[in-house]
Amino acid sequence: MQEICSARAAIADECEKLRASLPQDYQLQKNEHSLHKGTWDWHSLVTKGSLLPQASLLAPTTTSLLMRVPNLMLDVPFAYAFFSSMATGSEIAPHFGPTNLRLRIHVPLHVPAEPARESGDAVAEPACGIRVAGETRTWDASPGAAPLVFDDAYEHATWNRTGERRDVLLFDVWHPDLLPEEIEGIKGMFAQAKASGWIK
Repeated sequence: MQEICSARAAIADECEKLRASLPQDYQLQKNEHSLHKGTWDWHSLVTKGSLLPQASLLAPTTTSLLMRVPNLMLDVPFAYAFFSSMATGSEIAPHFGPTNLRLRIHVPLHVPAEPARESGDAVAEPACGIRVAGETRTWDASPGAAPLVFDDAYEHATWNRTGERRDVLLFDVWHPDLLPEEIEGIKGMFAQAKASGWIK
């Protein structure tokens, strides 16, 4: 993880390159309601457990670093890695991830500065932040800062009420409580389901 954090500037450059080269690929499924208001863009590297071909071409440093992350989640339909961009005035409503088999990692690339407050203002929630299981956090994109790691099976919500875009590299790893043989068993179950035509 330290290797990814140390390469934050190069990853941010590749995020910009991907954003300039390809349209965003977050799509609502049929009959799915939108969780967000404003603009929330994805530029995917891994979708449903598979590395996308354009990832290695347009984001080679990011992709190479991701592939070296211990226990990076792949080969299952709830595994993702993408650049997540929230425009000013955007919010993602409280929601739950689909499984407790993973941890979700946010490596902040660009975090908007907090608006200046009057000296008499009461302490309020941050203008750009995330709330997980009732606890509010912010991202820190400064050199050496740790990524944000959380279990997205707990209710969580995010917002950006600043005047700038917020960018993070988001990816999933297997939950550390799982044994290696359990991980292989889960991957095998989904491989069998795919081979049988039960899932795509």
